[in-house]
Amino acid sequence: MNADVPPVPRDDFPAARRIAYLNTGTAGIIPGPVLQEAVSALRRYQEGGPALPDSRAFRRACSGENPEVLARFLGAGPGEVQMLTDTTAGINIAVAGLDLRAGDRVVVSDVEHYAGRVTWAYAADRLGLEIDVVPARGGRVELDDVDFVLTDRTRVVSLSHVSFMTGSLIDAPALGALCRERGIFSVLDAAQSVGVLDIAAPDLGWDLVAFPGYKWCLGPEGTGAIYLAREAWDRLDPPAVSGGGMVERTLEGHYVLAPGARRFAPSNPSFMDGFLFCASLRYLLDAGLDRIEAHCRGLADAFCRGLEEIPGARLLSPGDPGARATLIVFELEGVDSEDVVAHLFEAGVHLRTVPGSGGMRASFAPYNTIDDVQALLDGLSTIVPGGN
Repeated sequence: MNADVPPVPRDDFPAARRIAYLNTGTAGIIPGPVLQEAVSALRRYQEGGPALPDSRAFRRACSGENPEVLARFLGAGPGEVQMLTDTTAGINIAVAGLDLRAGDRVVVSDVEHYAGRVTWAYAADRLGLEIDVVPARGGRVELDDVDFVLTDRTRVVSLSHVSFMTGSLIDAPALGALCRERGIFSVLDAAQSVGVLDIAAPDLGWDLVAFPGYKWCLGPEGTGAIYLAREAWDRLDPPAVSGGGMVERTLEGHYVLAPGARRFAPSNPSFMDGFLFCASLRYLLDAGLDRIEAHCRGLADAFCRGLEEIPGARLLSPGDPGARATLIVFELEGVDSEDVVAHLFEAGVHLRTVPGSGGMRASFAPYNTIDDVQALLDGLSTIVPGGN
């Protein structure tokens, strides 16, 4: 695919036209048509009287479509998905829902997001778990290194599909298969992959996949979701219950838990957040996830090639395009990354520093163009001694 031509209309993203917006890995931009659709829905709901029958029916109809949209987006069944508030909420379902006991072991890596570490650290302190940290090689977590630390007491493997710290892409299907073979519950943090990579959650082979709605899915902050494989339905219990997680309930306190992922539904989720989230998913589906991935990978690869021409620039993401995704982490030797990011912002380029790496991270999204790549490279060249 031609990386010069975005798979989405640039006019739908005014912010990305005002600045080279290369920070979707932190928060994506909601498409303009989705915002307009949501405003119209909210007006209809409120002007109709939110507690009156027509408005309640409209809300139920909209909310009822959400699981179908989410399932289609992930290539899953409606019973295998559930909307939540963020990635951490999904990871915490495994933390609290598994019957973990003192002496059980959990495997993580040293390039996880802090939410993917602190959740298990808290459980370790409370329950007496043991945490095994797999060191990344060249920024990437390798299958052999995970296999090496597994023991008969390993109950959980919890890793990032794409590391927020290095942009590396793990071999998720192979690691998922390894966990299944060993009877180990697997938790995949897909915050930096769902929405930009053309993947079907069941094909990854992980028990639980958690991701946010507000990054690559281009939804609102405060949204997220999980995919829960059918093979894992009987292995997790909800840590708490509410009306949202029950099929039947009575004032006498009787209940029947919903099957699958639905039993982890929040009690009273935001109608509009759900509407925006799923409207953005439909927008991305219409654009084509295959086209989105090809475009964003093309931009990332073009940036990596250009980075090689800048004196003092060093790629911190894997050099192999197949081992990385659409987040590219890099540094300029001898120059503070915070200063570089501030300089680039003044030059009309927005990216961020990465805690723990000392580097900077550029996110290449469907609304970015090769001009954004060039603006970043040009801005970096003005910082390096001897540059233009």
